[in-house]
Amino acid sequence: MRRAFALVLLLALGAWEPFRSPDPDVVAGNKAYAEGRYDDAIAAYDRAAQNRSVDADGLAFNRGTAQLEKADRTTDPAEKQRLTERGIEDLKQAAKSKDHRIRGAAQFNRGNALLKQDKLEDAIESYKQSLRDDPALEDARLNLELALRRREKKQQKQQQGQQGQQGQQGQQGQQG
Repeated sequence: MRRAFALVLLLALGAWEPFRSPDPDVVAGNKAYAEGRYDDAIAAYDRAAQNRSVDADGLAFNRGTAQLEKADRTTDPAEKQRLTERGIEDLKQAAKSKDHRIRGAAQFNRGNALLKQDKLEDAIESYKQSLRDDPALEDARLNLELALRRREKKQQKQQQGQQGQQGQQGQQGQQG
């Protein structure tokens, strides 16, 4: 009876996150990422995705973040765009995690990528969601403020441009 109980307890603890041994591909991916070897990191995360016991949302966060880092260092515009889009999609998946820290970090990284693309409305929403998921993310608060300021400046420029066009049209009408 004691052996059966011990076996059940061991199996239950094996499924409990703190007692799980880390997936070797995730470990290799994290090491490669830390060393700036983003191709190797992405490949390791792709291999880890074959293992059903790996947290898919956490893995999506790792892979998406590695893709964005690689995109930042890529000079080919088409490759940069492809990596950025894939990274944003992976982070969108990671934002569905049960872990609020993963959700917050995924939305923060996603917001950064969108801000670089000057997709201000989407970046603002990502930063807001990041703060809802993890209010302790001070960098998300700062980047939200930056994105809001950029949007305001952009709107002011558009308004000035429209006023300038209207003024020119009015002058042309008076001359004619």
